[in-house]
Amino acid sequence: MQRTHPDVRTSFLRTNLRQIVGLTALGLAVIAVLTTLSFFHFSKKMYQVIYAQNMSSVSQLAGYFTRTFDTKIKSCFQILENAEILIEPEQQLLEDGVMEKLELVVTKTDFSDMGVVDLQGNARNVNGKAANIYDVQFVQEVLAGNRYISDTAYNKEGQPYLLLAIPMHQRGEIAGILYGRYLIEDILYDVEWETEGDCYFQIVDSQGNYITRSNSADAWADGSTDLWTELERYDYHDTTTADKIAENMHQGESGTFYCTYEDDGRYVSYQPIGINQWYVFSALPEQNITEYASSMRQISLHMLVQILLCLLAGALIPLLYIGRVYYMIRDKNTTLEVHNRMFQLVLQKTKDIPFEADLPKHEVILHSPRFEGGNYTLNLADIRPSVLFAQEKLDATCYGTYQKTYADLMRAKTGEPEIVQLRMFGEMTWFKIMLLDVYRLGADTRVVGVLENYEEQKQKDMEIERRRQQAIHLSRRSQHDFLTGLFNRETFEEWVDLYLGSEPERMQAFLILDLDHFKEINDTMGHTKGDEVLRDVADALRHQFRRDDLIARLGGDEFVILLKHLDSDAVIEKLTGALGQALRRTYTQGETSLSISASIGVARAPIDGTTFAELYPKADAALYAVKRRGKDSFQIYHPE
Repeated sequence: MQRTHPDVRTSFLRTNLRQIVGLTALGLAVIAVLTTLSFFHFSKKMYQVIYAQNMSSVSQLAGYFTRTFDTKIKSCFQILENAEILIEPEQQLLEDGVMEKLELVVTKTDFSDMGVVDLQGNARNVNGKAANIYDVQFVQEVLAGNRYISDTAYNKEGQPYLLLAIPMHQRGEIAGILYGRYLIEDILYDVEWETEGDCYFQIVDSQGNYITRSNSADAWADGSTDLWTELERYDYHDTTTADKIAENMHQGESGTFYCTYEDDGRYVSYQPIGINQWYVFSALPEQNITEYASSMRQISLHMLVQILLCLLAGALIPLLYIGRVYYMIRDKNTTLEVHNRMFQLVLQKTKDIPFEADLPKHEVILHSPRFEGGNYTLNLADIRPSVLFAQEKLDATCYGTYQKTYADLMRAKTGEPEIVQLRMFGEMTWFKIMLLDVYRLGADTRVVGVLENYEEQKQKDMEIERRRQQAIHLSRRSQHDFLTGLFNRETFEEWVDLYLGSEPERMQAFLILDLDHFKEINDTMGHTKGDEVLRDVADALRHQFRRDDLIARLGGDEFVILLKHLDSDAVIEKLTGALGQALRRTYTQGETSLSISASIGVARAPIDGTTFAELYPKADAALYAVKRRGKDSFQIYHPE
């Protein structure tokens, strides 16, 4: 056997050791370099992910706020339209009775004030204040049949509010304007978007004025200047300029940009709310992302040093540290996920249920904290009208309405919101179903909507309707006609029967009076002029007869009078003739003039009867005898 010289073996071992040490050092250096490069790549990627997740959350939260704000405004207009129903067609818009009804609505809603404006621009609110409206654009737009919502205004306390108005209709025609003032802080009450997270929001109107002022300490704009002045202060990256942002806003477009001011940066997203060219600006301070990323980078740097040290010590220790790193990264990712889903906090503030329908998969997913896991998936076949009705989950009175909404959903078509009663979470609840958006990506078609909890508003609507019916009932039970102040039919009948029963032998005259050509005045000059004529006739009747004679308006242009204690037919003829002469009048409006007169029928008590029911048909027969002869006269009833 050949023997190796010791010096050769030593040299060989040294050479191999140097090679091993060199290869190990080279390997460690390569690992260190690759690890360092991976660290910087990880830091950059982590920053991008944090930024993208935060901007995505900001945009989603801003979008949800926009839809919530729009829904709130629609709800305000719905309240105004419900309030319009309370006003009777015969009521004068500025009278006390109208103000009392509107005041009731104010107490039951979040409106701070309500009022009306007539066709002449005269206005009155529930506080009794009268004024004249000179805003021609506002009046013209509403009287043209359109809804109106103002830009920001401020009350005496400096609180910003919106003015919402709708046209009022009486007998099928626009008779004036119904308006209400709504404090912006009440509109935004349910959307507490600044209580959590790093982003902050501000809303501006079409003039660039700040509607809301952010409470965030990171906000640059304090509301002391308008948006356009603020934008001129900032330095923009890429091709963004203040003029370009203003141009996009004037065209109703959304956008994002990055800007700096005094070495401080902001990532900003702006979206139109859909009302009066208003925009919501959502801003994310760069410092918050940088601080979070720096914290993560510092942690990662510490981990890198520890890993490199562990590589020198052996293979086991790095593995232990890798396990530690895994758990640290997992915890940080959990924190990041919670942070990036902050818009879920807004969802927890409401009873609404957003949903997404995946039409190709025939699935609909409902989102609510009340579901286990936060969502619930159903097959579209399970929410068909017939299925829900059979399972007693759909009220029978809402079947047709829900059927239309379901058809729109299956056709991927948005439409007007519909109000239905569904069984949800074990109880029947009123919801407003809104199909908000449809988006398509290839063969994938999805519909996004929301089940807005309408239970509270439904109860308010039912209460308003109950009070309206109660007001109608009380009006019918009152003693006087609301327009003329004379007795109404029920009260007149009771008094006539009571009086004639106490005076069965003395002569009394029962008169029915009908105005000639009154319909022509109503049709030509309008119902306002017609109401003026009726009040003039009522005043003439009061002046023509004694205070203890009974006078009433039965309805329309029909009046009745009971003249007490008369001596003969001659006295009746004298009084009736004088009445006819007093009621011959001419009314003028512009270049149009029309005249009225009166046709009068007379029955006598006790000759022709001793009750209202007996006297009325005989006086009515005498009245129509006058009309057959040509009107403008009177006739005493005779059996022939």
